[in-house]
Amino acid sequence: MGGFPCQDYSIARTGAQGTEGQKGALWWSIVDIVSARQPSYIFLENVDRLLKSPSRQRGRDFGVMLRCLYELGYGAEWRVINAADYGHAQRRRRVYIVAFHNSTQLFRDLACINSTSGEVTLRNKLYKNGFF
Repeated sequence: MGGFPCQDYSIARTGAQGTEGQKGALWWSIVDIVSARQPSYIFLENVDRLLKSPSRQRGRDFGVMLRCLYELGYGAEWRVINAADYGHAQRRRRVYIVAFHNSTQLFRDLACINSTSGEVTLRNKLYKNGFF
């Protein structure tokens, strides 16, 4: 469980560099920890701007993150949740990412093996059966 610095993904900072920035590069430390420890579940939090980072290549950083998780053997779900929707005075939108290792029951419940290619893909049922 954790969060990583948002400055390189946030719109509040001009020149934010995403995963290539000084603080954004801490994503790679998370990858190293997950690779070494292989937890069953991962729970991460960051600003919702992460989904569109960097501004010149919208979504690249989040795509890289999802690909890293996939290569480490994880399926993932994410949602943007606004604290104001839950009674808080401040509008604070955050993206929450839940990743689950392919050895977990949740992954097996959501996974489907393609009979032609043998490739494991996540079913399009995450809204009904997924974590969120």
